[in-house]
Amino acid sequence: MATTLRLHADKAADENRCLKTQGAQLLTGLGQKMALATGRSLPNDAGKYMTCIGVPGARYFLASMSASPMHPASLLNLGSGSPSDPVLQKVELGLCLPDVCGSDDIEAVIRSAWMRRLVPEMQLLNVSSVSSWSQLDLKPQDEGTTIAAVFLGCLLLLVLGSTAATWAASRSAVASVDDSGTSAGGSSRGTATPAVPEGGLSPSPREVFLATATPSSGRSAQGRPRPLGIILQAFSLIGPSGTLTKLVETQPYKPTDCLNGLRVMSMVWIILGHTFLMPEAISGYSNPQDIAMSSLNKNSAERSVWFLIIPSSQLGVDSFFFLSGFLLSLLSLKELRARNGKFNALAAVMLRYLRLTPSLAVVMLVYAKIWPYLGSGPFASRFQDSILSRCGRTWWTELTYTMNFIPFDSNKVCMGWTWYLGDDMVFFILGIAILPVYYRRKWAGWLCVAILASASLSVTGWLIFKYDLSVYTLDDHYLRYSYWAYSKPQNRAPAYLVGVVAAWILDDWEQRGITRESCLRRPADGMRRFGAACLALLMAGVLLFLIFIPFTDFGDDKNDWNDFVSILYLDFGRILWAVCWATITILCYYGYLPFVDGFLSKPFWTPLARLTYGAYLLHPLVIKLGAGTALQYYTFSGLELAYRHLSNAVFAYSGAVLLWVLVERPVMTLTAATLKRRRGSPPEATSTTGEKDGELQFATRDACAVNTPHCNAAPSSPA
Repeated sequence: MATTLRLHADKAADENRCLKTQGAQLLTGLGQKMALATGRSLPNDAGKYMTCIGVPGARYFLASMSASPMHPASLLNLGSGSPSDPVLQKVELGLCLPDVCGSDDIEAVIRSAWMRRLVPEMQLLNVSSVSSWSQLDLKPQDEGTTIAAVFLGCLLLLVLGSTAATWAASRSAVASVDDSGTSAGGSSRGTATPAVPEGGLSPSPREVFLATATPSSGRSAQGRPRPLGIILQAFSLIGPSGTLTKLVETQPYKPTDCLNGLRVMSMVWIILGHTFLMPEAISGYSNPQDIAMSSLNKNSAERSVWFLIIPSSQLGVDSFFFLSGFLLSLLSLKELRARNGKFNALAAVMLRYLRLTPSLAVVMLVYAKIWPYLGSGPFASRFQDSILSRCGRTWWTELTYTMNFIPFDSNKVCMGWTWYLGDDMVFFILGIAILPVYYRRKWAGWLCVAILASASLSVTGWLIFKYDLSVYTLDDHYLRYSYWAYSKPQNRAPAYLVGVVAAWILDDWEQRGITRESCLRRPADGMRRFGAACLALLMAGVLLFLIFIPFTDFGDDKNDWNDFVSILYLDFGRILWAVCWATITILCYYGYLPFVDGFLSKPFWTPLARLTYGAYLLHPLVIKLGAGTALQYYTFSGLELAYRHLSNAVFAYSGAVLLWVLVERPVMTLTAATLKRRRGSPPEATSTTGEKDGELQFATRDACAVNTPHCNAAPSSPA
């Protein structure tokens, strides 16, 4: 008891010392600077952070408090709830105080007469709880940061060294050809040169360069590349298997190239949704009343139908699930047919794991060990805590793709947006299990899909009904939806299964002789093309309907949907979205939509599509770092959001280029080369994608490998 009383006395003395020091400095120049640097605008104002840290003897605090109006009828309804809503609203202010003050003193400062004079609106609030962050809460770097930095430096040196070695080898080969005047002779330092083309012309320097992928020291006496040579090939920026070469490499047109444009546009749309949502738990917005409708502002953003483009970006995830199921099924059926129904399922899973995991692991290393220490400004402590509090214990669940089960709460996962990879791995395993069943007994395959889809729809519908889940994104209805029915594989399977079924239909038609070539050889059929155009317009109309119909649950009618309507949209809307894209894809495949197919298949989409996996992994790092280094709360407006979205997308794809050259593409090349060596055939310098390597198609084909999606971040969660 005596100890407790002494602690309370010490705390009271500290509070008195803080308030007395503040009072003594109030009329001094330093005190006036502190007052100037303190935030004064409700509900959120970070003050002037840079001014505060420049004041001698001052310390910056970001105070967060739960508050409600003393008079419910007043206009000071700070959030989106009605005056009768019992949920307390959040108010945050930046405080510049004497450095004798600590976190325990903040509540006393908030309730002091000084604060009421400085921010008169505080007199109208009931403050129920107060918490704060300051520079003192920032944790120092540990040895893990040094290890991560050294590892990345070694990767960069490996890339630069491999590129230099490849360049030197190519220059040596070109010089040898120039000296001899013919390509029929020997090679420089044991490297064979190409044969002379007809007409006696020597090969061009480019031909020699492409033929000398490996430095001579990297080849054995039999011409087989040694492990060192394979590594140099894999990490080199240039050469036939160079990472940049493969990034910009163009390939002959394929009927499925229209998916490249769909993939990139879906990723950019997802980045838009995250640009709006993810900063909420770090920096947030200074004008929440201009986003969600309240008694303070009846003309908020949610009353605009165009606002629905932002929350509806979650539909982009279902586009990726459709893409993943469609490409896996289409390519795997061809492989099964070529192998008479035989394939190694375990090898397929392992290869996919090797394809995806190294990039994921490197991004997680950067995120968990380097990113927390890059934050600065009023939100740095909260930014750091949002990473360190999650990544210390659960990092292994992401490397095993069990993050949707351990922990069950996605808000506790290190990189919460990677929930898609967990779902996609589960669906991949289910897909390669169902495909042989369909190959042998088509009716059995259809039955498996019907059972899985029905089970998923039933579980999701039951959860929506039980927990009153809603499409409305600006209150706790959506928080519950994110927790129970957004990220779990049992809720997201239908769109993936639509992709699987669409590939089955396409494959069945081709087996019956209804191929793209046969359709293109037919005489122009005006009615057929008109019907295809009408069907495509209908599908486009349904897509727009699914994007904008939630408007009837926003604004004046927010949370007006009953459980039945919510089930129709949140459950069956995903299937309908995937069906629309499946229809458009098949029409493009058969050449019935030349303008749509021509646009979505443009070559400029190809490198961006290859970078989509990296952009998916990295764009939350860009968004969160922007929020963690901001000096003031974001001010929501359409133009401000557009600027941030554009910059986030550019930085995400730029970072994806680095990830591609450091990890993603080298791993693909090494995997393909390792498989070829095990089969006893030397790796070809010009074949590194694994497209001809049997089971490797399941994991390393470019068209399949870049399927990535989005994570949804609830407004109260940074991840």
